[in-house]
Amino acid sequence: MTHVHIINSAVWALLMLTAVSPVLADPANWKVSSDFPGGSPRKFKIDVPAKTIRFQPISEAGPWATWWYFKVAGLTPGEEIHIASGRVFFTSANVKPVVSTDGRHWKFFDERNPRADGPEMFFAWYAPYVLADAQELVADCEKLGSHAAGFELCKSEAGDPVPALRIAGAEKPSKAVWIQARQHAWEVGGSWVADGLARWASSDDSLASEFRKKVELFVVPIMDVDNCQQGNGGKDQTPCDHNQDWNTGKTPVWNSVAAAKSRLKAIDDDRRLAIFIDLHDPNWEGSVIRWCWQAESAPGEGIPARNTEAFLAAMQGEFVGPLTFGGPQDLGANYEGNRMSHIWVRTHCAAETITGCLEVPVAGGLQDVPQQHLDVGRQLGIAIAKYLGLKL
Repeated sequence: MTHVHIINSAVWALLMLTAVSPVLADPANWKVSSDFPGGSPRKFKIDVPAKTIRFQPISEAGPWATWWYFKVAGLTPGEEIHIASGRVFFTSANVKPVVSTDGRHWKFFDERNPRADGPEMFFAWYAPYVLADAQELVADCEKLGSHAAGFELCKSEAGDPVPALRIAGAEKPSKAVWIQARQHAWEVGGSWVADGLARWASSDDSLASEFRKKVELFVVPIMDVDNCQQGNGGKDQTPCDHNQDWNTGKTPVWNSVAAAKSRLKAIDDDRRLAIFIDLHDPNWEGSVIRWCWQAESAPGEGIPARNTEAFLAAMQGEFVGPLTFGGPQDLGANYEGNRMSHIWVRTHCAAETITGCLEVPVAGGLQDVPQQHLDVGRQLGIAIAKYLGLKL
């Protein structure tokens, strides 16, 4: 077994953990790399005497130096590794990084007895989800039946496709739902939630089958494909992050935002858009899922307020654990200005449309990675179905 310790500090001079490895191995043989999709950062320092790999996550804005994902090769099973990462954004004791021997199957570090097997290992902030994963989701859902069809939302600035899914059993159902994730590239759990929702909606589950008869579901698992591929955090990037690019009356900076706005306008031409959700996955508090809005996107009174209350109740009934629903969270007036996606939807689509940001925590160690987020996606799908009055 290879033992792993992670040290977090706001300064580069970090306290080294001390332990005695049961295997005599030479850290000088270690090879650290991140030259693959989502890999980050690009520079490492191996401190041989301390058996420590030091690195600094990539970030466009200081507070968000968060995302990291790399491989260590040349290991001897049983040797101990220390990882020292500067300025990593940890605020919850529940959050733990993940480790893998193959880059596909992940588990949380166990802080009491952290271990991983194999001559090479992958380490990450959380289970990565890159362009290839979104393309795999589209292919898998399409195999489940003609009700699922992939489409390209747009090309990214780097020329990569931005994959999306349309899931529906009819040409034009009476209701439409739009789910998108990863406007902030480092918030990878949002993609896993979107993935879980799409797989449930495409499945042979009896409620999912009924859902497809009445609902046209659109899922965009990664909005900021370029930063996800490059291993950048994305939040507060220059000239703006994707979720601050929805200003009314201004041409969007990012292709995916422009394409999403165009499609949403078309969907709501006949007031079919029932729900818009922007999925996020910051290091929230513990295991609590939050529904966030701010003054500019509040549902108002009458039917909009009653709709929102009913939808929140549906989520409350479905998010039963290990990640539970903590209800609405008012982000406050002028939070990031009038530039966010759910505010744009509130002001440009039907007043009855449910619109908001769903914040799902990392919640390290509560459940298998990334099953906890896939489960939230399935539960979200069921909550949407029940809110829309669908029954088995």
